[in-house]
Amino acid sequence: MSQSIVIAAAATADLDPAPITPGWILSGAPDARAKLLAISQDKTSSIVAWECTPGLFNWHYAEDESVCIISGEVYITSGDGAERRLGQGDMAFFPAGSSCTWRVTERIRKVAFLRKDMPHLLGFGVRAWHKLLRTAGIRGQMQLTAASAGDPGAARSSGNVVSAEGRLRPGDLVELRSPEEIAETLDGEGALDHLPFMPEMLESYGRRFRVARRALTVCYYGPEFGRRFHNDNVVTLEGVRCSGAAHDGCKKGCLVFWNEAWLRKADGKRPPPEVDRQGIESLRSRLKVASGADTYYCQASELLTATFPLTRLGRWARYFSGFRAGNFNIVEMTISVATFLYLRFRRKIFGAYPRGNGKKLRDEALNLQPGEWVEVKPFESIVATLNERGHNRGLSFTPDMRHWCGRRLQVRARLDKVIADGTGQMKSFRDTVCLEGSTCGCACVGPGMAGCARNEFTYWREAWLRRCDPAQASSAAE
Repeated sequence: MSQSIVIAAAATADLDPAPITPGWILSGAPDARAKLLAISQDKTSSIVAWECTPGLFNWHYAEDESVCIISGEVYITSGDGAERRLGQGDMAFFPAGSSCTWRVTERIRKVAFLRKDMPHLLGFGVRAWHKLLRTAGIRGQMQLTAASAGDPGAARSSGNVVSAEGRLRPGDLVELRSPEEIAETLDGEGALDHLPFMPEMLESYGRRFRVARRALTVCYYGPEFGRRFHNDNVVTLEGVRCSGAAHDGCKKGCLVFWNEAWLRKADGKRPPPEVDRQGIESLRSRLKVASGADTYYCQASELLTATFPLTRLGRWARYFSGFRAGNFNIVEMTISVATFLYLRFRRKIFGAYPRGNGKKLRDEALNLQPGEWVEVKPFESIVATLNERGHNRGLSFTPDMRHWCGRRLQVRARLDKVIADGTGQMKSFRDTVCLEGSTCGCACVGPGMAGCARNEFTYWREAWLRRCDPAQASSAAE
């Protein structure tokens, strides 16, 4: 179970009586008060606001305690006999088992961070467990607790913190926040956490969408192929791909990434909010589409900045975080793992799969156009076009593409304009198209990649396709 984030006004919190042990008081009549502000789920750590009037007393620490002075003044005398002053803004650490004398000269208020000590071996196990949870992306998903009315010391909500219960899950109905709300989240580059909000995303105003999946893993065509966003707060929406309209007609058709701060859950019983055309144009004016004369600025170009590479263990752990997030079920996860292990074993024994004979082959140009219907050639015919690495002019035919052989699909676009990942350079693929419904299957790339959120269109050489009769298009759904 996730635990609530607690935000407390320790300086003004109403405190309860917390008398000092009478035998500890050396002189005066110090009156202490305290309030527990937060406690960890395992009860080993807590945060306390504490206040005391002038007086002299001993203090014995049963737990590790870190303190930060909010107001007032105290002189601390430790075992070495040296007296040290602590005032507003000062901090100190008192390990469990230590003792000192407190001489409070004016009413003091502090925040104390308490932690129960534990055996070193147990502590090592706890740290290892937390490391695993962080790697899996499970830790840090916590709910923000709202403040209680009239209690300035109670936890209160923050408008830009996303709660675990409020996190979006696959199937949730969502709509875009207002242009003003989105603009407030963007930096000078028109991005949030280095993820650009692109002009093409404005086309989604006035509509509602279902969340497709949480973007826990993303692929990259290069070294360190398995990556993740800096914060696990990005989702994709069903059917929402970049049109490329603001980027010189890029045909890549990327699935758009959405930071949760740009979306809100929608009430299906109410109509979508009215589109604010003026607000949209104001937001559009802030959005960046290029970072140089020949360099485009978009989510693909900034992929390496908005994400960081996963370790091998991290990629495996994403299976479990993806299952937990609802991206796939246990059967799909099992099939994905089995597929990867089979392909890896086969590659170790027999080499690249599939692969050809390495002979130079003549290109085949069909000049296919969007909307035309094609049939994917038999597997054996396609293998004949590949070199010993399974490439055709540098473009690989991946194992997951084999299941499309013999099927009929519609041409979506010619790939004569494609913005390259990480560079923003516009590339062109000769005699290459993408087909409706044919997307990449990253299970063949590496462990943990089956849950990849990019869902990129597969690139098809025209040499791997043949035109078919449009009248037979109905068979494409088989």
